[in-house]
Amino acid sequence: MINLFLKINPKPYLNGLIIVILISAISLFLSTYYSTPKLLFAILIGMSVSYLSNKKSFEKGIWLASDPVLKLGVSFLGFRLSLENITQLGGASLFLIFILIFITILFGYFFSLVLLKNKDFGLLSAGSVAICGASAAIAIFSILPKNKIGTKDLSLVIISVTLLSTIAMITYPIIFDFIGANENQKGFLIGSTIHDVAQVIGAGYSVSEQTGIIATFVKMIRVSILPFLILFLLLLSRKENEKFFSIPWFLILFFIFCIINNLFSIPDKIIILINHFSSLCILLAISAIGVKTNFSLFANISYKYFTLIVLETFFLLFISILVIKTGFIL
Repeated sequence: MINLFLKINPKPYLNGLIIVILISAISLFLSTYYSTPKLLFAILIGMSVSYLSNKKSFEKGIWLASDPVLKLGVSFLGFRLSLENITQLGGASLFLIFILIFITILFGYFFSLVLLKNKDFGLLSAGSVAICGASAAIAIFSILPKNKIGTKDLSLVIISVTLLSTIAMITYPIIFDFIGANENQKGFLIGSTIHDVAQVIGAGYSVSEQTGIIATFVKMIRVSILPFLILFLLLLSRKENEKFFSIPWFLILFFIFCIINNLFSIPDKIIILINHFSSLCILLAISAIGVKTNFSLFANISYKYFTLIVLETFFLLFISILVIKTGFIL
């Protein structure tokens, strides 16, 4: 094991990590000076240097920060989640999350038949919007028939949900504040409407720690539904000898850490260190996500496909706000 680590060459990761660390450091300084959330600065500064994501010398470092480092940071958020948080969310809220996902996938499925005559793209895009963005799209794509959907469709969905998630991370907290949602409601709305994990965390913690905790928990519930959706699609397509999608490692760790936090008395100093480490990982990841968001990729996108993804996104947002307004989430 030691020999394995010694053989790893850190040089290809250095340039990307250096730029991500610099963005994070500048974001921390500006957030202190202007009393503005550091994650908002991180995503905006990152987007301003998005051209770096196309350079080979930066690719690996940016990927390392935006994927493994992000997931590690998310897993340690489990130490911030207590039974009190779950009680505040309520059993009705958990049921509502399942309903929101189911309705959104149905919406995308039927509208794809109307707009595109392509139900498979509807399943791909709606599953991505309803559950967990790019990672859901990749998992769903792996079991859909390749004679009806291709890698171009997958790339389109990944690019679209990433862009929409970034826009949502910046705008949704403002919208939810405008409609008068409290911190718990904002956490539910952010966790139930934004596609990717990184942007959920960015939006949630830009409001408050309480909102961030609830948003992360709601998002983890959405992510945990992915294996069941994959199983359903496998059974629906009646394919044989297919590998079942495994539960993401960071989701497993998240719930393990949550259980540990609630079963054992952990010293406050250790919890503080863990929380700081988690926050640092997330800040680095959000900076990297910003660098990876390149708007030029959308120049040749067919408007009908992108329109469907936007409609699915707005539909999920609308029914989630409707849930809040009807008083299901207090």
